[in-house]
Amino acid sequence: WAVLSASSTDGALLTYCNGIPQWGPCAPAIITTSISSITNNSANSGGEISYDGGTSITSRGVCYASTPNPTLSSDYTTDGSGTGTYTSTLTGLSSSTTYYARAYATNTNGTFYGDEKSFTTSP
Repeated sequence: WAVLSASSTDGALLTYCNGIPQWGPCAPAIITTSISSITNNSANSGGEISYDGGTSITSRGVCYASTPNPTLSSDYTTDGSGTGTYTSTLTGLSSSTTYYARAYATNTNGTFYGDEKSFTTSP
């Protein structure tokens, strides 16, 4: 048995995500890979998508900005589609600046983000 609170949205769909009941669509399982090869104007990161949320991943990459919680409104890379591991090169960075990056995945349920990583570019 699983006890769920009532949905706050009329007509919400109850779904099973990896065997766990929840209200609304399933999110992809996505992690942000470590930041590496940091220079004064670029760095490498990427992501790993192990579960697509029940619908195909149509776009994936890494969002990055000098403020926390970057989204697709920030700078971002586009690194193909589907599940699996991918590598991204973050470019156009300023020297001696702290940046925040997180992987993203988009499917018909929306855009979802991985964990956030921070790093500082070289002088």
